[in-house]
Amino acid sequence: MKVLILSCNTGSGHNACAAAVQEALVARGVACNIRDGLAFVSRPVSRLISAAHVRLYRSMPRLYGRGYSLAERRSAAGGDGGDSLSFRFFSLGARPLRACIASEGYTHVVSTHLFPAMMLTAMQRRDPLPIHTAFISTDYTASPGYEAIAVDRCIAPAPELIPDFTKPGVPASHVLGCGIPVSRAFQTAMDKSAARRALGLDADCRHILIMSGSMGCGPLERVLARLNERLGTGIEISIICGTNRGLHRRLLRRYGAQKNCHIHDFVDQISLYMDSADLYLTKPGGLSVSEALSKKLPMLFLQAVEGCETYNMRYCLNRGAAVTADGADAVADLCARLICDDAALKKMRDSMAGLFEVPAAEVVCDCLFSMGE
Repeated sequence: MKVLILSCNTGSGHNACAAAVQEALVARGVACNIRDGLAFVSRPVSRLISAAHVRLYRSMPRLYGRGYSLAERRSAAGGDGGDSLSFRFFSLGARPLRACIASEGYTHVVSTHLFPAMMLTAMQRRDPLPIHTAFISTDYTASPGYEAIAVDRCIAPAPELIPDFTKPGVPASHVLGCGIPVSRAFQTAMDKSAARRALGLDADCRHILIMSGSMGCGPLERVLARLNERLGTGIEISIICGTNRGLHRRLLRRYGAQKNCHIHDFVDQISLYMDSADLYLTKPGGLSVSEALSKKLPMLFLQAVEGCETYNMRYCLNRGAAVTADGADAVADLCARLICDDAALKKMRDSMAGLFEVPAAEVVCDCLFSMGE
């Protein structure tokens, strides 16, 4: 068995999911590589699409939300499958993708994003290879465009969402509702006090972790300003700005000298920060919420971007794993109350017990093995 995982750089979630599956496969002795699916069209196209996605998410979230809603309506009306402009565009990478798979001897190809899944679908329709294919959803919904792809197996984020991913060509028996794969680091938890000491925080203080995706989206400055007015003593805040350098600079200028406020740009110890936190204030990205669910970490959602994240938020709210409020000021007020409410925090942690007891990455590995060589 040799596995190729196709991802893309439209946010870090798809790559994180791909890395989690690769980690599990390598642990079983399986050769596995991750490739940027969009680069099979061309590397400049990959950079352009990724940069445009970041810009829309960070600077024009309402426009992104409207575009997503329009795509949903088109999909609900039956879509146009392989005749859509997007499908035809990403099909341009089908021939280079086929050459890569054939020359490097891959037996299984997994996609963690719809764009390379469309490319893979077009490849198999035009000039099929004797390979096994799978798609992993990184959001708690079947996003617009899913109706256009054809794969052997689909990995859905939860058992109750299997009907959303069932369609002609992908019967319910070929859909696994096992969760979104996350790294092994998020499948265990360090003692909270020990994690705080490892990060140089006060082990006895309450700790709020604030992160709005790898892109640093949403009104974090407004939330932090309001929260700073409301919080009492004995509470530490860690803000991770990700790739948003402008946000990082502005927050450092304003709060850098404040002892209980810790401003970071991009960090590679998210698991440790989650272990140290009592409450996680975040936008509901698919990987962000899946990592927090694995850690049994209570969440407070900042509604930064409409679209697929609305479904991620709804999934967690319906299970009592998270709360939210309307507007930045209301989110900050709720955060200030919730961080001191031990009963509410415990209730949220308890609601996550039993979710995805078998790690999704391991289920994906089992699925790939069951498909054969």
